[in-house]
Amino acid sequence: MIGSATTVRFPTLVVAALLALVALLLWSDGHGARPAAAYPGLTVGIDMNLSTTSDTNGDGVFETVNLGKFERCRDVSVGQQFEVGLFVLDVQALAAFLADFEYNGSQVKVIGSFTGTTPSNPNGKMFMSAQSSSSVTNTSQNSPNALTGVLLISDTDGRYEAGAFDSGNVNGDSGSGMLVRLKLEALAAGVSTFGIDIDTFLDRGVTLTNASGAHPGDTDADGFFDGPFINSQSTIAVGQVAGNDNDGDLVSNTCDNCPNFANPFQEDTDLDGLGDVCDNDDDGDGVADGPDNCNLVPNPGQGDVDGDGIGDACEDSDGDGILDASDNCPLTSNPSQTNTDGDGQGDACDLDDDGDGVPDLTDNCQLVVNPGQEDSDSNGIGDACQDTDGDGLLDTVDNCPVNYNPSQTDADGDGWGNSCDNCGNDYNPAQDDVDGDGIGDTCDTDNDNDGVPDVSDNCPTNFNPSQSDIDGDGPGDPCDNDADADGYLKTTEQMGGSSDTSAASTPEVCDGNDDDGDTVIDEGWDYNANGTPDCSDATLDTDGDTQANNVDADDDGDRSTDQQENWMATDSLTDCGNGSGFPDWGSDLDGSGTVNIADLIPFKPAFGTALGQPNFVRRYDMDASAGVNIADLIPFKPNFGLSCTP
Repeated sequence: MIGSATTVRFPTLVVAALLALVALLLWSDGHGARPAAAYPGLTVGIDMNLSTTSDTNGDGVFETVNLGKFERCRDVSVGQQFEVGLFVLDVQALAAFLADFEYNGSQVKVIGSFTGTTPSNPNGKMFMSAQSSSSVTNTSQNSPNALTGVLLISDTDGRYEAGAFDSGNVNGDSGSGMLVRLKLEALAAGVSTFGIDIDTFLDRGVTLTNASGAHPGDTDADGFFDGPFINSQSTIAVGQVAGNDNDGDLVSNTCDNCPNFANPFQEDTDLDGLGDVCDNDDDGDGVADGPDNCNLVPNPGQGDVDGDGIGDACEDSDGDGILDASDNCPLTSNPSQTNTDGDGQGDACDLDDDGDGVPDLTDNCQLVVNPGQEDSDSNGIGDACQDTDGDGLLDTVDNCPVNYNPSQTDADGDGWGNSCDNCGNDYNPAQDDVDGDGIGDTCDTDNDNDGVPDVSDNCPTNFNPSQSDIDGDGPGDPCDNDADADGYLKTTEQMGGSSDTSAASTPEVCDGNDDDGDTVIDEGWDYNANGTPDCSDATLDTDGDTQANNVDADDDGDRSTDQQENWMATDSLTDCGNGSGFPDWGSDLDGSGTVNIADLIPFKPAFGTALGQPNFVRRYDMDASAGVNIADLIPFKPNFGLSCTP
């Protein structure tokens, strides 16, 4: 496993090492304070000075999301205890992490590792414990105390593994924040690196795991985070300030980004490794600070439209507190930057705020798209922004647009306000009302309005005052799929011209009988108009098998016999539709045109039933045995996988 990891990671580590070298050359910035906002996207790194993160509520705990800036170098004195942190930016659905750190164990030791919080310590929140439903377990080395993070045994071997997982938040934690706060103690004077061990196979580096078990930021699928990193290799300067501080700003030359110019806060606007006090071009735009009309904002072109000596890049022409470079109305004060149509122009200077092609001066809905300018009541207010009931809420968001209800009270929470809900105390978002009596089905005791209460109605949604139930199976005739229990579904009988309330009337088929009881035999089956029904016509051979229809047991050649098709009420004279309206192919139970596994689905409720029993359907009794069983799959088998085109 180790060998595999080494083989996969080696090219990445070489690149990482080169990038780290370049980074050190470009960012030899002492404290190296870097704004968190400068690094969008998934990023992991070390902050050597947690005092520079935000504590917005003043509880003494560094907030998990409002990160301020990250420092790469830290000055401490011998014996001093101090904290550093591992942070993550813009991660999605994080459920667990592991991180391996390396340092000089003779100069510093790790004495604490805090990753979460407990009910007894509610203010000590880190990123993974800051969101709802979190239940963070600290898996760091040397069993840290859950309340304080203090290690059972201080770690002095120069390597330390921190980790945690959140078993409570099943959706994971998304956003930015501090993963772990490590407490260190300085042991002896000197300069030690403190970094993430990402350049050997002995440790894991950083592993992030999301709620689905994947590893965000793992580009080579080896389980380790591959970057980008910030301050992955940082510095601890122990006892270096005294006698090693040229400018007297209490930042040692080791950590000072301007060692000969006092700058205790280490400001570095362009993040080039040189502090502003000793940088001739603070914003890094190629224009020296002296003549630069925007010292701290890059503006290489030095544009200054109004000639006031302040460059456009740092100008606020309208005085609304927003620089012209990012102001969507640079000459019109609009501190809110409202831009209804999202076209880049703020409403304060946009002639068509909603972007519907109608100028604001003539638009009857300036902030709502309505290019047609519809105004049903001709009151000058477009329908798109109309408040029909005058309750102060637009119809588009009003839960009762035509009933006055400014409180928007919705007792049953179904989206309809009480003033227009047809069941005010019963959840019924569809507002169904079968009988149209104004009382919703959910709370109507007689939904079909037939005078029979629903609790005793054998067809609660079908008008059936007589409660007729010809076959005595429970469901009333209007809502019974087979009211006469003859095995033919209501839809099949309607197609075949027969009555669903008389077992003596069945769908008309081509069998020489008057099946539907209308005194006409084999109606409609004399397609060649010679006076003889096609199924008994000695002059016809419908399927071309050299057997005339009058002696052919399967006239259409679809592998279902005429007897079986007449039993099922499918068309025995066509294997794939002839426009007669009858179901045709006996094996294609779902009418899709292809015989496949989906055709077996209808078998389930009917399987094991016989003629006259509930759920028995002749259409599924393909062998005409008066019972649905395994034998009905025999005529189905030879057609499986075949398709037909009418």
